[in-house]
Amino acid sequence: LPWFKHVKFISYDFHSDQQITKVEGFRGLIHLAWQDLPNYDSSIHVKKNLPCSYRFIDSLVKKGVNQVLIAGTCFEYGLKSGAISSSSTTEPTTQYAIAKDTLRKKLTLLSFKNTSAFLRLFLEISIKYLP
Repeated sequence: LPWFKHVKFISYDFHSDQQITKVEGFRGLIHLAWQDLPNYDSSIHVKKNLPCSYRFIDSLVKKGVNQVLIAGTCFEYGLKSGAISSSSTTEPTTQYAIAKDTLRKKLTLLSFKNTSAFLRLFLEISIKYLP
């Protein structure tokens, strides 16, 4: 992987009150962490993961990180089948989806100098019914 030497991986517990202090030279963040999966209706998603993720990302943006990629979920669109586009209305029904959708909406209010993106992960599931 040619890009690997240009990436620095940092392990960090964003649920802790510890602050990341050394971000000089960092331009981007890929935030994939999320606790308590696959328990999609756990209240921890809204009560803990959402505020901790937002506080973590906001603190890095304020320190100059200006390219942010965050993993969302197809569950933000609710229980839909068929084609969904990024412009489709979100209708989250689980605590996990509500937290992810709220995080996306809150992050749009941050002022990014360059780029922010919210990547939603979709699984294509094919079900065959056997006779």
